[in-house]
Amino acid sequence: MIAAAAAAALFGRPGFAVKVETDNGVAPWDWLLAVGTVGIVVSLILWRRGWTAFAVFMLAVWSGYGLFGFPQMTDARSGKALMQRIAERQPADVSLGLVGAPEQLLLQAQGDVRAFGFKRPLDEQKRLAYAWLKENSTHWLLMSRTALDPCIQREWILDVGVSNRRHWFLIPPVAVDVACIDAAGYVAPATP
Repeated sequence: MIAAAAAAALFGRPGFAVKVETDNGVAPWDWLLAVGTVGIVVSLILWRRGWTAFAVFMLAVWSGYGLFGFPQMTDARSGKALMQRIAERQPADVSLGLVGAPEQLLLQAQGDVRAFGFKRPLDEQKRLAYAWLKENSTHWLLMSRTALDPCIQREWILDVGVSNRRHWFLIPPVAVDVACIDAAGYVAPATP
């Protein structure tokens, strides 16, 4: 069953495979195919020795996860890889503001970073972030896809990938529509 699902995901791209990869940023199909194949071979060879076959299969499962699965999951679930990609993409003199980001990203960040509150409502974080963005042209923002709103001009943003099951984008100052930020500050756009 594991081998069949992994083979389908590797070669056929069914909906479940696309969803796993999109939501988690991980494609574990190669090592799952190897583990499933080991399970089939072991069950054929040791078909009369059920517990031995089970022990060998479990050894393959946990070895595969430890050697291949866990390292893939670490990059997808840890902010470290995301923050390294950001450091590579943004100019050296940039200060980064975090909007709607988990505290873990602040701990993994490199350089000058400003968080606008982890428990604060998202619209309040954006109000503070957009005001901060106006202060200096070296201020950039990091936002997840769910935090993007009509004030962000999509052609200017930089895709930095998936981490913590969220898709993240770097927002340079030119990407923010100044019409959204008036003298009174940011006003959340009305959703239809």
